[in-house]
Amino acid sequence: MRQPIDNHLVSPHGNRKGFSYGELAVLLLTYIVSEADLANLLLRKMGMLPSQKPRRNNATLILSYARRSQEIESFHTLAGWRLYATNATSERLSLTEAMKAYKEQWQPEMGFHRFKKGRLSALPIYFRDEEKIRGLMFLLTIALRVFTLMEFVVRRQLHQSQSSLAGLYQGNPRRTTKRPTAEKMLKAFNNITLYLHLRWV
Repeated sequence: MRQPIDNHLVSPHGNRKGFSYGELAVLLLTYIVSEADLANLLLRKMGMLPSQKPRRNNATLILSYARRSQEIESFHTLAGWRLYATNATSERLSLTEAMKAYKEQWQPEMGFHRFKKGRLSALPIYFRDEEKIRGLMFLLTIALRVFTLMEFVVRRQLHQSQSSLAGLYQGNPRRTTKRPTAEKMLKAFNNITLYLHLRWV
């Protein structure tokens, strides 16, 4: 039904985007039929239309299949293999080190997540000047480096001392962690105020 309508009606212009006339017609008819079915159902529930006996349709399905031996053999040849690409030389990065670095890719992705929805959210941006936008992202990048450095230093110290940090989880002060985030560590200082007194001589 859609194709004949599209073939008969010419599109307004070549750059038109969205549904075609045929697709719109199918959607409209589907809506009309569904609304009519709903109205008939309500009328039958109210006793204004006689109840309709359920229809029973019998159908026979025939399934045929064949093994595609060549495709199966190709799949078995490649199954379990992954392809990784890097611009690092084998002297600089071995295969084992490359695999380890790939598995740690979630760490830089976490930084980008902070730009999207975290404490360093860059959106929405109300600036229109490109210089101001670049300046904002520059400051956020510096803050992200500070966050990352805080986590690295604290986690390394906890690992070396074989200890954990408590008091970072609200409602559960005894809960400890060996990998605290910068956000939770900064939140622990919310009740601390720093006063700076300058004395001029």
